[in-house]
Amino acid sequence: MDCFLKIYNIAKILHNKLFTKLMSVGIHSIGVGSVISLPFRSGNIGLISIGKRVFVGPNSWIQVMGDEIEDKDPVISLGDDISIAGDCTITAVMRVTIGSGALIARFVNISDHSHAKEDPDVYIRHQGIAKISPVTIGEGAWLGHGVVICPGVTIGRNA
Repeated sequence: MDCFLKIYNIAKILHNKLFTKLMSVGIHSIGVGSVISLPFRSGNIGLISIGKRVFVGPNSWIQVMGDEIEDKDPVISLGDDISIAGDCTITAVMRVTIGSGALIARFVNISDHSHAKEDPDVYIRHQGIAKISPVTIGEGAWLGHGVVICPGVTIGRNA
């Protein structure tokens, strides 16, 4: 059984490294030693920048929202040596920046926008987005299990 488990773990590592290599074709930039674990969901990957030695755990979703974005600079920027445990969501319309060395636990949600909800007669999902404001997570910050980061939030260095 130990032999099977070792083979499985090696296969999983190789699978994730191959997927990361394939992603590097479309993504704005991805640093050496970074790994994106499957399953993974993304959108507008040309506007996402990932630094060196970044780990993105399984079931994570990193997406730039909206197809009408004219700016070709990264909207989501992850620094070096970041660990994202998995089951995390990072979505942006304007800008989300995560500083190097940040530690992000499971089930964290980071977004620079909210759903619009002004019209009680229209489903919220059909009302678009609102409250767009950049988010900055400082270098070395730790976001614990289940944290939700809302539009306009700045978290300091090593917080």
